[in-house]
Formats: sequence, structure tokens, C-alpha cells
Amino acid sequence: MPGVRLLLVLIGLVVAGSVAPAQPAKPAALKLPDGTIVVFTKSPDDLNPVPDGVLLPAAEYKALQDQVDAARKARESIKPVAPSSCDIRGKVVARGDRLSALLTLTYTVRTSTPRTAVALGTARAFPTAARLPDGRLPVLSSADDGLTVTVEKPGDQTVALEVEAPVTARGLKGELGFEMGLPRAAITTLAIELPAGVKKVQVGLRSPGERVGDKPLETKWTSEEAATLAARPGERGYPLGPAEFLELTWEAPTPANAPAARLPLTAEIDVTVRVEETQIETTARIRLRGGSAQWQLVLPASADLVTERLPTPGATADSVPNATPGLTRPPDAGKPVWTFRPPDAAADWLVTAVVRQPRPKATDPKFRGPYPVGPVGVPTASRVTGSIRVVAAATVRVALDKSSVDLRRVDSPAPATADDEVAALYRFATVQSAGANPTNTAPLCEFGDLRRGGGRQGPRLRRGD
Repeated sequence: MPGVRLLLVLIGLVVAGSVAPAQPAKPAALKLPDGTIVVFTKSPDDLNPVPDGVLLPAAEYKALQDQVDAARKARESIKPVAPSSCDIRGKVVARGDRLSALLTLTYTVRTSTPRTAVALGTARAFPTAARLPDGRLPVLSSADDGLTVTVEKPGDQTVALEVEAPVTARGLKGELGFEMGLPRAAITTLAIELPAGVKKVQVGLRSPGERVGDKPLETKWTSEEAATLAARPGERGYPLGPAEFLELTWEAPTPANAPAARLPLTAEIDVTVRVEETQIETTARIRLRGGSAQWQLVLPASADLVTERLPTPGATADSVPNATPGLTRPPDAGKPVWTFRPPDAAADWLVTAVVRQPRPKATDPKFRGPYPVGPVGVPTASRVTGSIRVVAAATVRVALDKSSVDLRRVDSPAPATADDEVAALYRFATVQSAGANPTNTAPLCEFGDLRRGGGRQGPRLRRGD
């Protein structure tokens, strides 16, 4: 039956063509209302599962971020208020071979709202104790400008704080002193007992004012008798006013009959760096004081040294030895430690070192530096103070890089010539154990980024900045 078979085949083709191809199964979808928070856990059977993650809509996540940013900005915008008064009393005592100022600051605080933050100052000093009138420990917080205390309840409150400020070498004439931040209280007084023999004291105060760019506020100095700052029963201390920073310096007393060899060995280093077109000339003038039969000087092995005996009060020409000072140049340039043996060990000496470093051509990328200053050091001395002065043409830009000492920028004096400019002036002071390790031969600092006017301008360090 050929006809029947043909009919069956046609029917099968029609049926096969009418069946649609199998489609992949679509995953189950569940639409959740807006604001739903989905929490992921490892096991749905846990009664109190610990979430492994939280899925939030983008709008909800952004709203949370905005809330966090707003809370942070609100917290940062709250500035601590100044206390009504701050009474500072203390004395300078010896801590082994170092001096420290032990101070007690008593603050009077009046607040009108709960949990008010009150500034205490004391930046650059180390707190050792704090207490409220009932003996409880106040809630203290640390910030860049010192400590703050949180006063829980409105009203009048008294806070006592004990701090220790290290006494270090100051200036270029062998002075000692300390510095500390103040809370800008309208009534601020100081009563302090200085070491025996101190007659004069320099009081430096920095008061709140409008800043001009990054220029620091001016520190105003007054000279007072040490007895003026001494504590007197029943009297308030020396008035400081609403200052934000205090610096106290005095000349270290020395016994008049002390032998020169037993006086502290100190060094004053004045470094002048002259930036020229073809070279960098560094001149270090080192004043050695205190008297020593032998000094160690950290200077480049290639330096040219000249020594000079400084005048001694009461000395006559016949009493001054005529022997030539002994200078031993370091044999290894990698260990630049000179030995200086003065013929008169009781005298003070001036050592002048000059180093000339050639500069690459202006087309060389290394023309812009960095250029090291030093090394310059006196490990024999127990106290070293000094300054670094960079002198360059008015068209040269100078940027200071890393340094191995704590440098403080100060206002630059007038330039030596009309074509030159004191591009940067820094001071430093270090206190070290006599006979310190002379292997510390790192440069005092490095400077570079020397660019001529007319190009892309970098930060300018110049007089008055």
C-alpha cells in the first residue's frame, strides 16, 4: 500500500514541524518593594544567623554614605571653646643629664551646653596627670594643637593638668628653653622657678590673629627678670594674655670660676649655600666653645678647612700659643670625620669649611638637583645649634627636600647684593650626648627643584614667606 505509507510520512513531517524547539527554563524572579534590605547568611536554618553580606539598592546605599559624611563634617566643624582662665605654675628640674619643665595648668571653665569640648593647649608638651575637683579623670582627646576636655554638664568647672615640657637648646647663642601651646584663655598667667643663676628670661608669645596664606603668626618677644616670673604666695603669676603659643628661653648659667675644660662643649654652625650657574658653594662656619684638647668634626673629605682662634677675654699676646693647630683629614671619603687638635685647649675656635660642588649643564635633568648640604656636625659637642642660609639669584626657585635635623623656617634678612636673594633661612638645634657616634654622616638637608622664572612655577621660599 504505497499510497498509505506516503500519507503517513507526510503526516509525521507536519507534526514534527509544528512542535516548537525546547526553550531553556527561566529562573524564578521575585520582585521586592523599594527599601527592602536583603541579608545573606550561610544557613537559613540558624535562629540568629550572622550576616555574610547586605544587599542595598543604590539609592539606599548613597543615602547612608551621605549620612556618614554629614556626621563627620558636623563633628569636624565643632571647634573647642577656650577656657575662661588658665593658671600655669611649675619649675625647671634636672632629669638625669637633661632639664625638663614640670608644669601644672589649672583651668577654669564655664559652659552652657552639655558635652562641650574645651581646648587645653599643651602642644609639644607631654601630659603626665589630669584630674577634676572630685578626683575623677576627665575625658581628654588629642588633636594637632593639643588636648581638649569634654565637659559633661553645663556650668562652672575646674580642670587640673600636669605636663612635662623638655628643655632644649634654643637660638644661636647657647640659650636653653622650652615651648608649649596655650588654650587662648582670656586670663592666662605663668609662675615658674628657673634654674639657679638665671637672671634674664625671654618670653615669646604668639597670639591669635588673621593668617596670611601659610605664613606663621608673628612671635612677640619681651625680656624680663627671672624674679618677675617667680611664684609669690597669694599673687597671680606673670600675665600672658590670650596667647596660643608660649616660648621661654634663657642663657644657660655657668660658674664664673669653673675651669674651661669642664664647661659644656657646644658648637654653633652657620651654613651658607650659594647657588651659582656652574657650581654650588657651601661655606660652614663652626664655632667651638667650651675648650677641648680634641674635636671631631663631620665634614666632607674634600672640604678646604681654615682654623682661627677666637679672642679670649683677659688673654695677652704672650699667653697665646704659637703652635699650628693639628688637622687630620679623613682617609676614607665614605667616613668624613676630621680630627682637630687645637694648640690652646682652653680657647674657643672658629673652623671655616668650604665645599664647591660642580653643577651639570642646564640641559641636564640633574641640573635641578637635589643637592646635599653637608654633612656638617660636631659629635664632640653636647649641644649644637645653627642655621642654614640658601643664597641664589632672584630668578631661581628653591625647594627644600628631606633633612636629618629638625629645621625651623625663620624670616630671611636682606640679601647681600641687589642681584641675590636669601631664598631660604632655617635654624636648628640638637642636644646629644658628648662623644656621640660620629658615623652619623647624613647631610643636614637636601634642596633642589631649581627652576628659572618663566617656566612652570613651584613653591617659592623667599624672604617674608
